[in-house]
Amino acid sequence: EFSAYVANVVQSGNNLIRPSVRFEVRTTSADNSLLASTTTGNIGEYGTLTWNQYGMSFYAPSSSVVLVMVSVAPGGGGNDFVVDDITLRTCASTTSASCSARKSSADLVRQGIIVLR
Repeated sequence: EFSAYVANVVQSGNNLIRPSVRFEVRTTSADNSLLASTTTGNIGEYGTLTWNQYGMSFYAPSSSVVLVMVSVAPGGGGNDFVVDDITLRTCASTTSASCSARKSSADLVRQGIIVLR
């Protein structure tokens, strides 16, 4: 599972462009083949900063993948968002629906699972 908490920093009533973020999982091969993707859709405006978790499950054909988050809303006024608690969670096996405990992105960087570029 690849997920993160995302919030729109624009408060309600401003009627600005709402952010939308696409999550992608790609191979590490030269062609960076797309393995899975999902989009948050337009993230709503609230009176206070409101975090929502977005993400997806995927099958990784190897021990390394590329995790991507892309803003897909148009530029202009608005489209302002913050991201926290980026998570990569592994499942126990391909036949089990249970997944292991969540690891923080800092733990994954220390273990060399996530490489920041």
